[in-house]
Amino acid sequence: MPPDLVIFPESPCGVEKSDFPRRTNTGSAWSRLAGGTNIVGGVEHLAKDGMRVTLDLRRMTKILDLDKGSWTATIEGGAVGPQLEEDLVKLGYSLGHMPDSFEFSTLGGWLATRSAGMQSDAHGKIEDMVVAMKMVSPAGTIETRLTPKSSAGPDLDQVIWALRHAGCNY
Repeated sequence: MPPDLVIFPESPCGVEKSDFPRRTNTGSAWSRLAGGTNIVGGVEHLAKDGMRVTLDLRRMTKILDLDKGSWTATIEGGAVGPQLEEDLVKLGYSLGHMPDSFEFSTLGGWLATRSAGMQSDAHGKIEDMVVAMKMVSPAGTIETRLTPKSSAGPDLDQVIWALRHAGCNY
């Protein structure tokens, strides 16, 4: 079913300020969209009753921070492959992640699907490149710490991937 309302936040703060975090049990069905390249209907609303809302992340395309010392970057989830790679190359870096859908897909989509690219044998899958994540959900904002990989305790990045990969639409 098509959405009744589409919201276009322009920053993570815009997502947090939308009604998204407060819509847990109100009869609204939420889904997220950025590149729109999915082929499995993951952004389709299954709810027949209540308001269907899509959070469209296409305006969230910025590199928010680049730490040259640790070779890490903070990037918004709506960043489309070619533009993201071009922006990083201008700064002297490359993500090196080139899935088949690279031309149209987004960083958020790659994370949601745990994508592998044509150069995964050299650079690893997208999840191998992530050191921390931030996810806004109806239950609140979950932010993992920017720390080295560890074998101590649960890995919250894996929990976030499991939720997104399971198609948790709010």
